Amino acid sequence: MKYNTGITLNDSIKINENKYQCKVCGKICSKMGITSHIWRMHTTIGKEFNPFKENNHVSWNKGLTKETNLTIKNSAIKTSNTNKINGNWCKGLTKETSEKVKRNSEKIRDFALKNNNEKYITKHRNDFPYEKDGKIIILQSSYEVIVAKELDKNNIKWIRPKPIPYIDREGIKRKYYPDFFLSDFNIYLDPKNDYLESKDKYKIESASNLNNVKVIVLGKNFLEWNKIKELIEKL
Repeated sequence: MKYNTGITLNDSIKINENKYQCKVCGKICSKMGITSHIWRMHTTIGKEFNPFKENNHVSWNKGLTKETNLTIKNSAIKTSNTNKINGNWCKGLTKETSEKVKRNSEKIRDFALKNNNEKYITKHRNDFPYEKDGKIIILQSSYEVIVAKELDKNNIKWIRPKPIPYIDREGIKRKYYPDFFLSDFNIYLDPKNDYLESKDKYKIESASNLNNVKVIVLGKNFLEWNKIKELIEKL
């Protein structure tokens, strides 16, 4: 759908027969796109314009179901038949029961940590945004939030560390993700509830031994800095 922008082209922004450069931001556009760019990006009325609102646009399938619309019904049938033939390979699987699901999960998390942007990690997890040094860090539990606040309150340097390799019970190389690294103490901290502390015990011990690092698991009664400090001093 085309809209009249009221903008006229002139040779001062022309590069060649089909290329024009915006004087405001320097962006190069086609002859067909330059007026739309200038209007939408550099005029007040263009910035405020909403084509969907202006034309009362409604998605074609809004409110429709396979019971009320033949197109949606056919699409649902096609998807169902495809799954019956090929199978929905990940149905009912988790990273604890499937190597493929676990590898995919680790790839996503590695990418997020590498880019210092954990928004790529699954949205189904409970995230706790935490501000540190002017940046937002995504913590993953209320325990982590408590520990982060305690460390900052006591001026303890910490970072979100890179994953540590470990070998699981089947002899497969995995990655373990501790929550905090205290550079001044050369210590990793991993706050966990009772269930996860028991569940991840082997993994943490394997990572510690394989990499010759020290990891302190913090239960619910050891989240304050004075308690953490006592645990460090005992090592």
